[in-house]
Amino acid sequence: MTPEQEIASRAIAKQILTERRSKTNQLTYRQLLDKHSPTAYPFCPAKYRKRVWMWLACWVKRVAEGK
Repeated sequence: MTPEQEIASRAIAKQILTERRSKTNQLTYRQLLDKHSPTAYPFCPAKYRKRVWMWLACWVKRVAEGK
């Protein structure tokens, strides 16, 4: 993964965390992942292309933990 792809993946993960923590959020965590999956699809490795939401969930966890 190139540094640009990593930065983009982290940015998408931060958006998900921001939306999830919002008081006006009505979506479940999985719905948020599905909502942002098309944006993350180009950065996702080939073996996760069928389950982009799962790969994105790993990035959200990394960002939330501060790694």
